[in-house]
Formats: sequence, C-alpha cells, structure tokens
Amino acid sequence: MPGALALVLAAALTSLPPLPQRGLALETKAGVELQSLDGPPLATLRGLDLAPDQALAHKAVFRDGRGRLFVLAGGRLRRAPLRRGCRATDVQLTVCPRAIRGAAGVLARAPQAVGHWVWAERSPSGNAVLAQWSAECEVPVAYLIAKGKLRAYGAETVALGWLPTGEAVVHFRPLGCVGSGRRGIYAVPRKGKPRLLLRTARFAQYLMWGG
Repeated sequence: MPGALALVLAAALTSLPPLPQRGLALETKAGVELQSLDGPPLATLRGLDLAPDQALAHKAVFRDGRGRLFVLAGGRLRRAPLRRGCRATDVQLTVCPRAIRGAAGVLARAPQAVGHWVWAERSPSGNAVLAQWSAECEVPVAYLIAKGKLRAYGAETVALGWLPTGEAVVHFRPLGCVGSGRRGIYAVPRKGKPRLLLRTARFAQYLMWGG
C-alpha cells in the first residue's frame, strides 16, 4: 500500500491539468478535489488531505498519510516543510499562537484567553489582514484586522483568502448553535452584504489557492 500511494502521489506531482489562477480545494474520501471558485471539479489529488494548520497565503497545503506536506502554488504541486510555532504566512507577516506581527510590530494579539492564531494573509491593497483564529474546542473564527482593530466574521467561519476586488473569501460553516446561520463560501466586502460564491455541504472543509 505505501508503494501504491507513492505512485499515486508521484503521478499527482507531474500530471496536474491546467489550473485557474485561483480556486478551491475540497477534502473528500477520495482525496483532495480541486475546484474552480464556483464549484466545478478540475482534478482529484488522491492520497492527500487538507492541512489547514499549515495554511499559507495564496497557496493550498496538503498532507499525505505519512505526514508529508505538499503545497499547491502556480499550478504545480511540490513538497513543503513542516513549520511549528511562529510561521511566516505572507510577506512581512508572522503568525504566532498568541500574536500576529508585521514589519512594524504587533498587528493583533489573541482575542480570547483560550485559543491560538492559525494563519493570516494581507489584502491586495495591503491595508488589511484576513486571519484565522482557533477558539476553545477548536471552533474556527475568521477575523478582519484593519486600522488596529479586530472584527470577527462570526463563530464557525474559516478564512480562505482574498479576491482581487479586495473582498475576503470566508467559509461560513455552522455546525452547532453558535454559527451565524449563513452557510457557504462568500465574498465579503469591507462594507455591504456578503456575496455567495458557492453553496457547501454542512461538514465540508475547504482551502483556497491564488487570490
């Protein structure tokens, strides 16, 4: 089985079809399904799962059954190192469990006593940051960081990335009584109503590449 898995991964590394500049990665029983932003499948990476704990700006990170990491960027899949503790997740952006730092110092501290920051990505204009917080019981909460202030998108929200328009891409996935009631992947402007990009199943897990 390990040999067969290695062959599958080797094929995935060399035979990806042409991919759009940005898209979604959905975890399935068959592997990671690559999709366009509006949902149609493009390819399936068998033997891989999402690795949200290793998320990076503009890239989707996956993990195989042996714990090895792979990153999808620029239409190619390649090996990636495991990073623990404080991680550089975007240009001049370092994410530590209890603080997010930029070139000029701390941009955001822990919003709650229990939990940790997972990753963060700068907006296309550079004047805001989209960040992922893992709260008590590992409840995901996506945050917008702008002008020194934190704004939560709501409980059970997952930060995926940015669109060139400056809209944040956020997955609303209410699994209990603490969610907003909204479900799906939305483009969320700084002002105005969120725009639905893709309806999602209740337990679906996604990452995004590009942005």
